[in-house]
Amino acid sequence: MNLAKKIFLLLLITLFLAVGLVFSRSAEKEEKKPAAGPPPAGVEVVRVEKRAVQSVIQLVGTVGSPRISLVSTELEGLVKDVLFEEGDFVNRGKLLIALEDSQLGILLEEVKEKLVENEALWETAKSQLKRNEELFQKKVISEKIHTDSKLAEEAAKSIYEQSKIKVRLLEDRIEKKKIVSPFAGVVIEKSVERGEWIQRGGNIARLVQIDPLWIEVLVPEEVIPRVKKGDVARISFDALNQENTEGRVSFILPVADPKTRTFPVRIELKNPDRRYKVGMVARASLSYGKEEAVLLVPQDALTIFGNNKVITVVTQEKTAKIVPVKVVKNIDGWLEVKGEVSEDDLVVVRGNERLRPGQPVMIINQEGKK
Repeated sequence: MNLAKKIFLLLLITLFLAVGLVFSRSAEKEEKKPAAGPPPAGVEVVRVEKRAVQSVIQLVGTVGSPRISLVSTELEGLVKDVLFEEGDFVNRGKLLIALEDSQLGILLEEVKEKLVENEALWETAKSQLKRNEELFQKKVISEKIHTDSKLAEEAAKSIYEQSKIKVRLLEDRIEKKKIVSPFAGVVIEKSVERGEWIQRGGNIARLVQIDPLWIEVLVPEEVIPRVKKGDVARISFDALNQENTEGRVSFILPVADPKTRTFPVRIELKNPDRRYKVGMVARASLSYGKEEAVLLVPQDALTIFGNNKVITVVTQEKTAKIVPVKVVKNIDGWLEVKGEVSEDDLVVVRGNERLRPGQPVMIINQEGKK
């Protein structure tokens, strides 16, 4: 190999070594650059609220009616008209049946005519007595005539009063031939048909009141001392897709079941549209006792991992802080919680399912408003 080729080969090796050194240093610089982290996660937040609320107990009960009546007749007679059917809603005073009363009607007309006649006789006797009193004062007639006129007026008055009594008795009997509903309710049983002869005390119909209704629940003895008449209960019904309404405690039976140590409590339920039915299962959230200040978060803020319940709080550095909590109760979609959380903390209600502790976050809604 000549000298020129040796020099060319040496220069080529030197060039390769220089290029390798440059690439090696570039790679080292790339390795020293910090790794780029994920962008902040977008979340919606709501502020933790502090409110005064009552304690709540969850109870299950059955819808019942305050009044179920077996309507009967006071008089016997032939059923002339039947003006209801099973399932009908009837108002108080609604005519249910009418018994035949034509003979009583004829007798009443006769007695009324006699009443008018007796009233006229009494008026005549009163006029005669007045004249005789004047004549007696003038000593024109004897005391016996005066006394006789007084006795005649009293007898006429007595006959007139007896006639009035007979009229009232007949009118009362005729009125009792019409059996009316004693209260507003629904007919659940019909016991008579037109043309039947019904005895005195015979059954006409069974009537159930449906507004208001009541729900009977059993309250444990440790709670009953703090329950009082008028306490509010939120009511839901399985048969109505958990539809909610409100009731109030109307009755507390002060005698416990010796086996369960629970006390029957009735919650009055308004039912003007007759939507709720007797016998329905009802779930009652009964508020009781004095109000206490508690911390509340929306139920959307809660995340469950196995047996652990957590909420995610946004720190001042705009990072996610996972906070374990204990849920005490649910109050209209807000949860009373206990844990390392304070009033006005921002809790995540959207986007909290995939957050990790310390992960940067970006609030995408107006803070404190859902």
